[in-house]
Amino acid sequence: MPNISNDKSLENNLLAIFKASLFSAAAIIFIYALTFKAGLSNDHQRWSEFGAFIGGTVGPLISFFAFFALLLTIILQNKAIRISKEELGLTREELTLTREELAKTSASAESQARHFITEAKINDIVESINQIERTITSKRNYTLPIFDDRQNEPQPVALECFLGKDMERVSHLSSGERDLINDPNLRPEEIGDLFKVLFDQLMLLQNIPEATNRYRVLMHRNLETFFLLAQVAALPFDWTSPLDEESKSWIKVYEKNLRSYKSRNNRVGGGVTSPVLSHHRAYGSVPRRFMDGAEAGSSYPASLSETGGRIPDEVRPRSYETRRCSTRAHDHSSRSSKPGFQ
Repeated sequence: MPNISNDKSLENNLLAIFKASLFSAAAIIFIYALTFKAGLSNDHQRWSEFGAFIGGTVGPLISFFAFFALLLTIILQNKAIRISKEELGLTREELTLTREELAKTSASAESQARHFITEAKINDIVESINQIERTITSKRNYTLPIFDDRQNEPQPVALECFLGKDMERVSHLSSGERDLINDPNLRPEEIGDLFKVLFDQLMLLQNIPEATNRYRVLMHRNLETFFLLAQVAALPFDWTSPLDEESKSWIKVYEKNLRSYKSRNNRVGGGVTSPVLSHHRAYGSVPRRFMDGAEAGSSYPASLSETGGRIPDEVRPRSYETRRCSTRAHDHSSRSSKPGFQ
């Protein structure tokens, strides 16, 4: 639309044309009256002559001014239309830019919303993992049915042993028969279920690209525990296939270390019980050089002839108790396994 300045210019120009035409007509009439020195007449013929004079002089002059005013109006209108088109083009460009900015703002808002949703999901999973770890730590006294190669017998071993991640101290343990062990804290199914839930949460975290670093930290915090529990068949699920390549490479390192520890089994006190020691244990006459602490006392009789071939309960070897990480008869280290996740 034409702006205010154009409207004022057109109004002023038309007013000037009107004044010019009015002045010209008055001047012609004045010249006519001055020339013929005639006043008002009652003669129709003289009015007719005066009308013909006015029509022949003032009429064309007024028509000229009217045409000039029309031409001026058309020019100004064209100018106003051109300006309107330019303003309309600018407005269209502004609308386009505004639309683009709105699209960018909308995309940014959607991205932020997705980020917040993803971050909230990650935080929920991490908190769930931490809660499961705390639950597992609180149940560290639960035991698993284990076969102790050093003792050459099945016995319950506390979960605390595996949470301590001391591979050397559990390298002599393998899967045992539950029916052969009587322990009130024996909970292999519950332990397996807890670690299944923990593993599922870690896999959920693995599938979120934004949580890669947190997944690596949490997985590596638990990976060795998974590995040690798998060695005694305590994980009732396939836990190696879904792992990432980095975790699988760490498993190879754990396997190498475990083979290294097991290769030391040829020495007494550091691996599988030697045939000589197994013979003595079978007949209840373990040499005292293989014992320490309370078991180094007179707990083991020299022979079983006086008891009819049965080991009395009061002198039964302490290997029947729940083992935390290794049998006390061969635990030459003063370390104790640390509960919880390290």
